Amino acid sequence: MYQCELIDAATLSQDLDWWALYDASFPSCEREPRTAILDSIGTGRAIALRAVLHGATVGLGVAYLLKGMPFVFVAYLAVSDEARGHRLGARLMDWMFAIGTLRLKRLGLECRGLVLEAEDPHLAVSDEARAERLKRLGFFEKLGARVLPTPYVQPAIDGESEVPLNLLVIDRDPRKPFANLEGPELIRAMYFEKYAPVNGIDPPTLASLMNVSAPTLPQDSELAF
Repeated sequence: MYQCELIDAATLSQDLDWWALYDASFPSCEREPRTAILDSIGTGRAIALRAVLHGATVGLGVAYLLKGMPFVFVAYLAVSDEARGHRLGARLMDWMFAIGTLRLKRLGLECRGLVLEAEDPHLAVSDEARAERLKRLGFFEKLGARVLPTPYVQPAIDGESEVPLNLLVIDRDPRKPFANLEGPELIRAMYFEKYAPVNGIDPPTLASLMNVSAPTLPQDSELAF
């Protein structure tokens, strides 16, 4: 029986299976340093989950909490090959939403849903990579995700490579449908509440990715969690 667990920074730092799965599941240009994840968990900015079978970690999830647009930003989700087919990915997504919603509620915020990044199948360099990206996109769409038309680029968390990605949202409150016109505001929250404080990307660089002029940059107080 698979067990999903919320884990703290100290536990995560010692889970070698978790980090091995993390390294194997994401390209280096999309992996942030371990210290960034651990520090964010310690400050309450992020939550980390794992799925365990017979004492081994076979699934993982990392999500960041956004305040400017109250969303749970799913940064990482992965399940080992041998553990697929048991809805672990869907369970981890549900857990991240439930825990993130509770924590945002404690801040007086009503969570709107989940936001996540996904590789664009049209930019794949091979048929095999395109098929894999379509499969991943199909998984998220089965969970209710839809791709926003707003162009999106993941900042260079490796210090070198900006990565064009699809931006997906999963609405969890049908009474308040998410408008496509809000896409830029959601990106702004992701950039200045996650990529600036967590990954150390300077605000002018983030502003240039959004074609935002300097006077609209957030104050330092907006970056604090």
